[in-house]
Amino acid sequence: MRFKLSNPLQSRQATTRLAHLITKGAVVDITEKKNQRTYSQNSYLHLILTAWGNELGYDLDEMKQVVKMQLLPSMFQYKKRGLTLYKSTASLDTKQMTTLIDKIRLTAQESTGFYIPAPNEHEMLQSLQNEVERFG
Repeated sequence: MRFKLSNPLQSRQATTRLAHLITKGAVVDITEKKNQRTYSQNSYLHLILTAWGNELGYDLDEMKQVVKMQLLPSMFQYKKRGLTLYKSTASLDTKQMTTLIDKIRLTAQESTGFYIPAPNEHEMLQSLQNEVERFG
């Protein structure tokens, strides 16, 4: 069950539910749910990675690896049993996605001169989309 604790009614419902589970001696898992990235963020990320990847000669999956390993490894890297592993972009919340997108746009422009339109530059994004579809 999910409860939005900033809502007084749902906060009381969560407290009641927890009290009930305590009386039962239940085993529970309490986790904070972060705002997941939005569908529009995800679509935009895939578009810009595909477009920049086309420019550099990489496909989408390869570009995801480049970003994880070179652009923002601290956001994706973790160690397990002595190995360095990389988590998926699906694990990012909206704030982290914004950080990632901003870093990609800046790096593309600075390192390769490839301009990535901002999310509100609709005509330029449509042109980018057309180019991606034509190329791929």
